[in-house]
Amino acid sequence: MTRNESCLGPASLPETSTDGFVRLSLDAILCAHLEHMLSGLEHDQQESARCGTPTTICGFSEWASSTAPRVSLGWDWRLSWEQGLVGLVRVGSPRSNVMLIDAQGSDYGWERSLELLGTVVDALPWRVDTRRALALCTL
Repeated sequence: MTRNESCLGPASLPETSTDGFVRLSLDAILCAHLEHMLSGLEHDQQESARCGTPTTICGFSEWASSTAPRVSLGWDWRLSWEQGLVGLVRVGSPRSNVMLIDAQGSDYGWERSLELLGTVVDALPWRVDTRRALALCTL
């Protein structure tokens, strides 16, 4: 099966189940047209920290599909400094309304779904879009 054949067509769109999840295969979530919706900085929880106290710059990003089925992925990130380069690193598991299912339609389970959705997040161009959104917020 090719990637295009594994994407959902209009006749087979899943519906949200009574538990609030949209159940999708990994191929289907990879085919979803996820778009950057929002990114922002978290307020430093050590606002009363003295000058010179180490701090961490962190934030969040939210992405959502622009087409049916409506799915969303959100995650936290932090600014990192490694080998002289500044970058953004995903922190923890994503938040989502997606429960991944196997070829037989059985749930992967919540922990495994979050693990796999993390790899989906990591494949998105979120770092570029997050930096762009943050730059616009500081103007």
